[in-house]
Amino acid sequence: MPFRFAPKGEIWWPVKVPTIDEDGNVGEGSFLVLYKIFTRAERKARKKKLAIALAAQSKKIESVQDFESLVNQAEADEKLAEAELIDRVRGWKGAIDDATGEDIQFSKTNLKRFLEVEVLHDRLAKGLDEASRLGGAKNSSPGPAG
Repeated sequence: MPFRFAPKGEIWWPVKVPTIDEDGNVGEGSFLVLYKIFTRAERKARKKKLAIALAAQSKKIESVQDFESLVNQAEADEKLAEAELIDRVRGWKGAIDDATGEDIQFSKTNLKRFLEVEVLHDRLAKGLDEASRLGGAKNSSPGPAG
């Protein structure tokens, strides 16, 4: 199979999520998400920022103000990461139904609703990281991944 480069930096990537049926059986479902992946330079900058943040967190907390400052910074970083995720998720397709079995179409509003559910937030964020790290291999298959 030929290698298909994603010149726009966008790639369809499978995201797996836990499911539960009417009988209480737990399984796993998946759908495809269109991500604008991180470039190599962006990934390096993110790693550097994380290393700096971890170093800052490891300093000794000597006062309530130090603790509050650390909490405020963590909250700001979390909001920034969520905004970045909202920006980088460009679409989805596959088996995403509401409680009545109707398809849930992609929209930024629906994406924000998904991100309010911890497991969906975590899986979408993990998908972005995986797609950014491993997307080149995925580009080798034809179809929606190209």
